[in-house]
Amino acid sequence: MDEVDFLRLSKEPCTYYDEMTVHRALMKNINGFMDLIERFYFAWQKNNKIVNQPKKQVFTTNGLRGDFRVMPCVIDKFEGEVIKTVKVIGTNEEEKYVKDKNAVGKALLIDSSDNYVKGIFDVCALSAFRTAAISALAFKHAIDPANQKVGVIGAGRIGFYTAVILSRWLGINEFNVHDINNERLQQFKVIIDKEITARIVDFSEICKYCTAVFLTTTSTSPLLKENTARNIQFISSVGADTEELSELHESLLKNREVISESRQNISFGDMGRWHKAGLLNARQVIELREIINRPNNQKQPVLFISTGTAIQDALICHFLFELFNRENERILATRSKTILFYPEHPRENLYNYSIIKLCHILGYKTSVRPNDNYDLIMRWEDNTYGKIDEKLEELAKTNEVINLNCIDISKRHVDKVFDDVFGYASLIDPLIFKGECVEKSNLNGKHDGRVVLCPLARIKEDRVYQKLIDNRCNDEFVVDIRVPVFKKIIPFVYLKYKPVNDRFSLSVKGKVEELGNILSPEEVGKILQFCEKIGLDCGELDILRDQVDNRIYVMDVNNSPTLHFAGFTEQQKMESLKRMCRAFVEAFVFTA
Repeated sequence: MDEVDFLRLSKEPCTYYDEMTVHRALMKNINGFMDLIERFYFAWQKNNKIVNQPKKQVFTTNGLRGDFRVMPCVIDKFEGEVIKTVKVIGTNEEEKYVKDKNAVGKALLIDSSDNYVKGIFDVCALSAFRTAAISALAFKHAIDPANQKVGVIGAGRIGFYTAVILSRWLGINEFNVHDINNERLQQFKVIIDKEITARIVDFSEICKYCTAVFLTTTSTSPLLKENTARNIQFISSVGADTEELSELHESLLKNREVISESRQNISFGDMGRWHKAGLLNARQVIELREIINRPNNQKQPVLFISTGTAIQDALICHFLFELFNRENERILATRSKTILFYPEHPRENLYNYSIIKLCHILGYKTSVRPNDNYDLIMRWEDNTYGKIDEKLEELAKTNEVINLNCIDISKRHVDKVFDDVFGYASLIDPLIFKGECVEKSNLNGKHDGRVVLCPLARIKEDRVYQKLIDNRCNDEFVVDIRVPVFKKIIPFVYLKYKPVNDRFSLSVKGKVEELGNILSPEEVGKILQFCEKIGLDCGELDILRDQVDNRIYVMDVNNSPTLHFAGFTEQQKMESLKRMCRAFVEAFVFTA
């Protein structure tokens, strides 16, 4: 027996869920979560002892903006379950390291019996969604939501989720939207217009014409006052949850019913100021569970104020964990699948192909014989230039063929498609360009690049000449971004580090990074557009970000990618492969 066995240092089963995984799961299951949270509030109304929710603890640091909060909660035997969670969340107002995220941290789902952490969730999307969800629940039960003219002030994450939830859960499909940030407002409209009519209006128009208004801002001074909100029957304020923020003027307290998801919220934001000033006490605050299922004939205008409670975090973590467990069961149920590779078969003993590793984990069989029984077809050739023969054309008439049209991954063709989509290129004319550039083979996978000084006297026809991308992360390393793609799903990205003086070799170390931390939503949209245009359904891209112009460049398309886990632990390798498996199944099996 060694010391590890003696000390009983066994593993604790735990799964990590990143922002994109949380976002996609919630967007696909909005009605499921809203039905769950509504059922919970009905149960809580009948039995207030099912919740043990200590007051959230808020910690600040002198000289720094923002705070971090610890929010524990236990829900006892709701629908036969005991739910234990604690969320550690920061407001990230300094944004020194993490950019463009107003909420950072993790939510922990704790095993009900052994008390180990069984699920870890990124909190930005989770917190924004559950805040929008509680606002929509209050809207449904505080007044009659039918025939309301709805306005949303604040076109950020919570505003987006609010509009989508109100549309899909309550059938409200027309919104008046305002934001002081016009660029964000336009982005909101582009995304939301896919399923919802969003009218961009002035603030005064919302006050004049809307009967229900949802405030989801980071305002530091009151936006609505009684004299500007006379026509508004329902006001939801979810943005002012710290001492520095404010959305509502105290004059709104006159003749309005004040509702919150918890009386504990009287210590924070606008309610906290009113409470300190003696304008509002806890007895005047109606808890949301107390109005659940009341008749929708409310005559008095409603003021719903939310600063977030741990109950919502507990419910959403439990919902997601159960959802992913069911999804894993569905994935296991697909283990009898067979993939037909044609015209060639991945040579698993020769190369470390990504797809072979996924097949092994998923339990999929593989075949290269079109007359066999199969469930999926993947056009497979480990060549720069592919072909579509008569047999493949015949198969494609009655089957989806993965990567059917991805038959040219040469550097020249990749750059042409990249230029068409992104509007700028990486290739240069070495005969007139002045300075350093990269000379490399036009063929894929050669790793033969070298830096040359231009202008050149002559060029080689089998070579391409590209801009030298400054992708240094420090004086010692450059970093490549490897992006796995499964139709419209990018589960994460790999960061591959190479020595500055040997940038065209294989990476010497690497790590998995969340998509939103490396690529903007606009860049992700362009990447998926690029993949569609070049015909890549399943594969990986090599992308560089230039530190000079901060633009990304797609350098290589890999429709038969191999994995090189330099610097990864076995646990990190397996976790990334499992996430790729989930993406593959969602993209090609569940949609089949």
